[in-house]
Amino acid sequence: MQAVSEDDCSFTMSSYELRRREKAFERLGVSTVLAFAIVSADLFAAHYRELLAGVLCLSALFVASRVWLAAGNRKFASTTWNIGHTTLTRTDLRSSHEYQLHSIRHAQAKRTTAGVIREIKLSIDDGPAVYVNGLEDSESFWGCLCSSDIAASRAFVHEPLDYDHPSFYVVLGCVLGGSMGLIMRIALSAPQFGGQWAYMALAAYSFVMSVYWLRAKPVSGRYGIRAVTWDYAVAAVARSNPGIHTDGALCAVDSGSRESGRAAGDAQER
Repeated sequence: MQAVSEDDCSFTMSSYELRRREKAFERLGVSTVLAFAIVSADLFAAHYRELLAGVLCLSALFVASRVWLAAGNRKFASTTWNIGHTTLTRTDLRSSHEYQLHSIRHAQAKRTTAGVIREIKLSIDDGPAVYVNGLEDSESFWGCLCSSDIAASRAFVHEPLDYDHPSFYVVLGCVLGGSMGLIMRIALSAPQFGGQWAYMALAAYSFVMSVYWLRAKPVSGRYGIRAVTWDYAVAAVARSNPGIHTDGALCAVDSGSRESGRAAGDAQER
């Protein structure tokens, strides 16, 4: 923490926290791809091209995301938060955004299992929630904010799990990769009716995710308004999937109908 004056408090980002996030993402990506490949290993002989394409696409997605994360962290590292007499200001290399302290109606601090403040959520009267995280000294920021002239209610929440544990993202990646492998297995080997439901479940999930990203805008809320493009991009990608999955379901239904027709015709001939 660096105090710019007796009345203003200025806070910078923690380089250690940014490195921790990058390492956590690497563990998540590697474990997800490996778990997907292991769960789907016995299907490679019959569906070599489909599963190889799935592994390559998944790997490319994580590599691209890792590159984007590193670039975003380099910009995020220059962010400073300043608490003044009446305003809270977020400044980075490209922009500066100011919030009136009197417009903050609720301040919520999230503590880790170790008791450290990971993130502070500020509910604003005239806009979306603002998230403050990755600070060098979150405790001092919270103390400075609470000692300022705001009438906002305050609360603490506690994380139920130790998200900083090295094995957490490995386990999470195994769950994600295993789940995707099971969905792929159902889509490739289940009867037509079961495959239809698998496609419809993916379509519903994609639609819910697109609505969430459009409404919550989690990236821009944490990394600044200029990052809102990423919220729209993720929502657009998620929204495009239902059409793909629904088309697959309709194809499965149509294929099932044709097979049923052929079976009925054969039975009549016999």
